[in-house]
Amino acid sequence: CVKPIKEVGNEIFRRAKQSLNDIEKEIKINANLSRVIINSLYSTCISVFEAFLSELFITTCIHNEKVLKRLITDTDIYNGAKINIKDFFSFQEKLKIDTIKKLKETTFHNIRIVCAYYKTCINVDISKYLKGIPSSIDIRHDIVHRNGKTKDDENIDITKEDTFKLIQDIRNCIEAINIDFERESLELGNKGGFKDNNDFISPFLDYNSFE
Repeated sequence: CVKPIKEVGNEIFRRAKQSLNDIEKEIKINANLSRVIINSLYSTCISVFEAFLSELFITTCIHNEKVLKRLITDTDIYNGAKINIKDFFSFQEKLKIDTIKKLKETTFHNIRIVCAYYKTCINVDISKYLKGIPSSIDIRHDIVHRNGKTKDDENIDITKEDTFKLIQDIRNCIEAINIDFERESLELGNKGGFKDNNDFISPFLDYNSFE
């Protein structure tokens, strides 16, 4: 039995919260953590956040025809793409697969793109809940790609308190997103948008192609 998208969304939310709890616990039980480990845990918090945004959005697109159509027609995901009329039917047949593939290749720490996708396709304005997270995403980039240094070659000094604050900011953000997502999933469901995967019928998209 395939679970409704709302329930799947709740599972994604619970997994993200559990990961944040695990990171927080790891910091609390270890009194002496090196700078490298603290930076790594700080960076992992952002990875959890990105995974939550990515998994929730992609899962919704897989299971909801209305949201998928909004993504294709109302965003720039296919901006500039052209199709030869001879390829029209083959293009339709693999449109969903190609769209999900493009989403999986999307950098979900690009907050501008993520905010646009969520607002346009699910009517969830995540920008209201981000607070200092975008700055933390920039810091994470320096940790991962510059070995913990800024563009000016200065060491990034992350403390345990900084990481605890980031964890709480992310918790608050994903909780707010989850509440809005549940509201919109009910709204779309009442209009016939959200259904069990087994009930999906599309004139040109094969929803059984995704296990």
